[in-house]
This record gives sequence, structure tokens and C-alpha cells, in this order.
Amino acid sequence: MSERAFSTQLNRKVTATELHFLFQSGILTDIHKFYCLDPACRVPLTAKAVNSSKIPAYFAISHRDSPHISTCFETGITEQKIRFNLKKEKINQLLQSNIIQTFVAPKILQTKYSQESEIRKDKLMSQNNSSTPSYSNSIKEVNKTTSSLEVMVSVFESSIDKTEIIHTSFPFEERQWPNIKKMKIKNTSGKKLLKNIFYPISEMFPYNEFKIFYGEAYLEEKNKTQNSIHFIHNDSIHLYTNKQKLLSLPEKDIIHKALLENIPLLVYCQGAIELIPMSNEEEFRIITVTEQIYRSLFFKNPSDDLNIL
Repeated sequence: MSERAFSTQLNRKVTATELHFLFQSGILTDIHKFYCLDPACRVPLTAKAVNSSKIPAYFAISHRDSPHISTCFETGITEQKIRFNLKKEKINQLLQSNIIQTFVAPKILQTKYSQESEIRKDKLMSQNNSSTPSYSNSIKEVNKTTSSLEVMVSVFESSIDKTEIIHTSFPFEERQWPNIKKMKIKNTSGKKLLKNIFYPISEMFPYNEFKIFYGEAYLEEKNKTQNSIHFIHNDSIHLYTNKQKLLSLPEKDIIHKALLENIPLLVYCQGAIELIPMSNEEEFRIITVTEQIYRSLFFKNPSDDLNIL
């Protein structure tokens, strides 16, 4: 259960403690007009128990097939359990279905313009006396599509011969540095064998090509705000990411332990290896699909089984 959400009726954040008053006074009228505040998540939410005098009001996901993303900062224990159960179902669907499955990039961060567009669309639907929008198409799409790296990893590890055909779509988010457009990264979309999507990071690596790289790595506190990730089998490739964001991931417990005890973790990263011009020389770096590096990563203990949560 979430304690706060964005109201498209009021165009502002609303807390769960406000819901009873807002609905009783008529300021809010539709329990479905909310979405998650995490800009990378934004799943539809529904206000619950708004008229109850016994149960405190709260926000819940509107559709079981559309849970919060794994890196959402607004989730509670209930939502995490729902996501885990849905993940296991997806793994079975991906491995047993004859439909070509799709792996897609993490949700692009919403811009202010896109948020305003959604609000205008919502108002237009209200003016046309439309009922609550149908999510049947999106739910159907969820059944054959995943943006969760955690699910992709589980599919990869569960597969026996790893020859399943997977459709991929991984447009790299634009950023101030480095210039993604100049890199012309290859193989970001199209049909691929599962075994060709994942690539062990070693001294020999595909250059300028999208992969889900993986390998054991040590985590180190670089300074007060940054952590570095050093891959054991390729000491020329490093990643640097925000320490606070890293320790807010669902895998935060094993990440914290790895930092304290200096033990390696198995790290998966969606991106491409590029030769980047630095101040004095050029350096190979993994350019992640997302501008915020932590959103393109997944961590697990090397000895873990598939029940990783």
C-alpha cells in the first residue's frame, strides 16, 4: 500500500491521510484518478477505503498485472509480494509460451511535458463523460512484455538451452554526457536468441553493441555520494553510480553486506561498451541504457537460486 500518489484531478500530490476529507467534501470524485509518484514507475493507483470509518484510506495498484517497477521508491511490502508473484508467473509464461516474448528498456523518465499531456488527456476523457479507461490492451501487453531486468535474468538462468527467440527494444536515454547520438549503438532492437542478449563481461567484449553484460564484481565506496563497481574478470571496465540510489534498490541488503564485507556480487547491466574521451586519454566504459545508471543494474549473490527476493 502506498501512502501518497499523484492526483490527476487536482494536479498535485495527495497523501493517504487526506483522502477521507477530499472525497467526503467532494473535492475528489474518482478513486481511479491517481498514479505512482516515482517518475520511473507511474503505475495507475486506486484510492481505497475513502468512505470507511474503521480502515485508514490508502493507495493500491489498480491492476494486479501492472505492479510497481522493481526500483520504485513508493512501494510497500504488499506491492513487493505482488511483484514477486507476478515475476514468477512471467518466467513460466516466457519459457512456455509459443508467442515471441519482448524484453524492453526500463520506463523512460517522464518529462514535465508528458505529464501535462496525460493530465490534458484525462480532463478530455472526463469532459466526454468517458468511464474509467479500459486497461485490457495494456494488461495483454504485460503478459508478453517485461521491462524488469530481474525478470530477464531469471528467464536467462531458468532456460536450459537459451535458444528462445526474444524480441528486444532498448532505446538508450539521451543525456548531457556522453553524446549517445554520436555513438550509433548497434543491435538495440529486433529478434535475438536469448543466449545472444546476455554476455559475460571479460577482456574480450563486443564494442558499440547493446548487451546485458554480467559478471562478478566488487563494490567500493568511492566517496560520500558515489559507489564504484569493479568487475573481477575485466579490470578495465568500471561503473560509477549514486550511493544513495544503489542502497535504495530492492537488493539493498546484499549490496550493503557486499560493501561492508568486501565480497563480490553477480552484477547484470543493460548497456553498451564504448570508448569515451576523457580529459587526458580515452577509456572503455559501459554506457547504460538509462541515464541514471542504477536503473540499468541488477544485483544478486553468485550462489543464489531463482528465489532471489
